[in-house]
Amino acid sequence: MKRFLKRANRGLILAALILVGLLIYIQVDQYQFNSAKPEIEQMTRDYLEQVKEINKQQPQEKMEQTKVLLDQYWTDGRNLAMGVNKDNMESYLEYRENKDFTVLEEYVDRVESVSAQKSGPQAATVTVSYEVSLQGSGSMSVYSIYGLDASWYDVADSGEGADSETRRYTLRFQMTRESDGWKISSLDSSYEMAQPAAADTVS
Repeated sequence: MKRFLKRANRGLILAALILVGLLIYIQVDQYQFNSAKPEIEQMTRDYLEQVKEINKQQPQEKMEQTKVLLDQYWTDGRNLAMGVNKDNMESYLEYRENKDFTVLEEYVDRVESVSAQKSGPQAATVTVSYEVSLQGSGSMSVYSIYGLDASWYDVADSGEGADSETRRYTLRFQMTRESDGWKISSLDSSYEMAQPAAADTVS
């Protein structure tokens, strides 16, 4: 009986040590995320600024710069989250090659809010409310924003439709902590049309 109780006590002590270790790990992990949160949110703003600058370029230049953008900010998608990953984005660029001739005359955007939340070990979800006004040659209804959209339809511009529109996006970036910093692993985006209005340019 004493031997049984001794073994039981050891088991309880071991279980308690494991529980304490787990609690410490969770607290340290949360502390590290809270410290990294401003960096993650700023990275998201920087990414959107790059998206804006790229979409103001000529069609072929947009293609090439988007490829560089993907290499800089994205990691190979390994999660099962909704949305597109790096492979999807790269395949979409190949699909659009020599099909997009749209030149934007205006890309005015406003980042309304950016909020990063922890979504697992070394992982985060960043939700962004984002408004952009587009104006260009041809119908804006068939224009997909490089770096945000990946709609698989023929992008050949028929010349019909409005040449300007304002969209309000909800963007959900899935982020992963890599050895060289936080990277985008997938992006889920959706938008609704808004009445054209002047938007403040992101500084």
